Amino acid sequence: FPEHQLPSVSALADGTSPLIDADAAFLRGDTVSARSQLRQLRASGARNSPADLTVDQLYPQAWLVAVLEGPDSAAATLNPTLDVLARSPPSLYTEAFRAGTLVRAMAFRADLAERMGDRPAARKWAAAVVALWSDADDFLQPLVKRMAALAR
Repeated sequence: FPEHQLPSVSALADGTSPLIDADAAFLRGDTVSARSQLRQLRASGARNSPADLTVDQLYPQAWLVAVLEGPDSAAATLNPTLDVLARSPPSLYTEAFRAGTLVRAMAFRADLAERMGDRPAARKWAAAVVALWSDADDFLQPLVKRMAALAR
């Protein structure tokens, strides 16, 4: 999520994960519940250091924030963690799903910056995507090409 919005997300919504519950609420069109779950998620995440947040959870959260609250709020959701990447424990990105999500989050941040008219931030995050995925699999190349154009 959000790259693949599987119907099975609804079956996983059981009140134990605000992110999954927010995703499920969004998929069924219940934006009031989705916003409520996002508030709960933010409150619980406020206790964590930005360097300790995992991007595999932060990216779908930021995507929902963008849809429900706008690009400024989504950028504010991503920025603290992306801005401290150099201080993040390397172990956070040893698993492929987290490393891939990190690059997706960078691409999303570049897109958000572009939507907000922040060309320097768009270039910065787009260039990072290009550097990391320039030799990625064929199915990722459209994203890389789009980011290369944004990085100019």
